Amino acid sequence: MPATGDTRPISNIRPTARATRLIVVNRDLQLRYTGAAVLVGTMTTALTTFFILLPLYVFKILVIPRFLPWPILLVMGLALVMNIFSVFILGLIMTNRIAGPLYALIRAMRTTGRGDFNAHLAVRSTDDLKYVVRHFNDMTASLSRMTKDDLEVVDTLIKNVNELHNRFGSEPEQQENAQVVLHLMKDLQEFKIRLNTRVEAPLKEGDDQ
Repeated sequence: MPATGDTRPISNIRPTARATRLIVVNRDLQLRYTGAAVLVGTMTTALTTFFILLPLYVFKILVIPRFLPWPILLVMGLALVMNIFSVFILGLIMTNRIAGPLYALIRAMRTTGRGDFNAHLAVRSTDDLKYVVRHFNDMTASLSRMTKDDLEVVDTLIKNVNELHNRFGSEPEQQENAQVVLHLMKDLQEFKIRLNTRVEAPLKEGDDQ
């Protein structure tokens, strides 16, 4: 996915290599939920271990010495570190399935808000927001179709105004009206150019968001 400072429209963003796909695309969002997952995972592991060992110790099935040998303490510490590390990595990967599409969707919405209806996001089956992304694509496609309909209306207006200008231009007493019609035709042509920038063939953003 492009860097945060990249302000290019979504339609102009080229797919990057899969090897450069980022796991952390929204640091604040992902680290907040990953940290919560690590905390919950550590607490549940500790509680589970406690409630398993407690009856064994109470009924003297398991005898725990007052001071544990250092190899046992080392193994317990390594197990705790591995547990936290695995939960942390898994949390980043899972939150990426939400943060990645969400980040790309926000960028595409900004592009659409600027009047560019070319934004089209790739829908990946592994994304948890694939239904939202699909509806966003449907919305931009609908806006593009309506803009094309407006273009047809503008083309008709330009044709009619051009005929009116030619008619006024052939009559000396209608020169003032001909100038007004000419300005109107220029305004319509500029409006047509703006509409065309909204309905150019979209380039899909690559899978690597």
